[in-house]
Amino acid sequence: MSRQQPDAILPRVQKLLRLRVVRTERVSADFIRVTLGGDDLAHFEAMGRDQWFRLFLPHDAEREPTLPSAADARWWPEVLRIPQHERPYVRNYTVLAFRPDVCELDVDFVIHESPGGPASGEHPSSTAPSMSPYGVASEWALGAQAGHPVGLLDQGVTWNPPLGTRHVLIASDETGLPAIVGIARELPPDITGTIVIELGSDADRRVLDVPPGVEVRWLSREGTDAVPGTLALAASAAAPLPPDGVYAWVVGEQALVTGLRRALVARGVPKSCITFCGYWRI
Repeated sequence: MSRQQPDAILPRVQKLLRLRVVRTERVSADFIRVTLGGDDLAHFEAMGRDQWFRLFLPHDAEREPTLPSAADARWWPEVLRIPQHERPYVRNYTVLAFRPDVCELDVDFVIHESPGGPASGEHPSSTAPSMSPYGVASEWALGAQAGHPVGLLDQGVTWNPPLGTRHVLIASDETGLPAIVGIARELPPDITGTIVIELGSDADRRVLDVPPGVEVRWLSREGTDAVPGTLALAASAAAPLPPDGVYAWVVGEQALVTGLRRALVARGVPKSCITFCGYWRI
């Protein structure tokens, strides 16, 4: 049986880290950046690309979250055994930047202040089901202050092009933008491809340093009634593709992810050459 998608790459060592907020910054219309720091980051293995982690948030932002003792597969059963009033919220996010010299790690949160947008820019497999436009993590990021404690458990990367990849198709709504920033930094200079990014606001655009053979297409729902993900789906499904050597990485709203995967498979892209993950659902 063929693989359904490329394997994720796990960190060599997984360790629960206790960190604190260093500062926050509203970087654009729908994004707030939270910088985390602490001595525990000396144990963090920077892997680049779309490196993601589990973020443990306390019910009271000023109190230390109760964390499991295990960092392997036992961590979630341990979380479920924590009394509900102490059990941390667990959300999944992408590393935007890591500065080991000062033990700082940046995380960008999608903040939507009107109904109908992504929950909060959460990364795959979040362990609580809330899909509110005002998700737990969004609210936490908006109120985060220097010194507020969190927990972090590294989960590695999903970007894993097969050998022989010569062309990439990268597609996402705004929830995948931090991951795309990291992926773009590490694209080989001779790669060709298309990056399609759908945003809620033109003000959320960023400068991406990509190889000359890679086209970046920015799409905005601003001033339209477009359903999140539909613009990216239409543009990506019609993107030019060579007959072979293609790797696709698709994340964001669930309908975008599943719809584009189906379209790519219909166009002859092997499932084993498509990394896909629904970050949220309308």
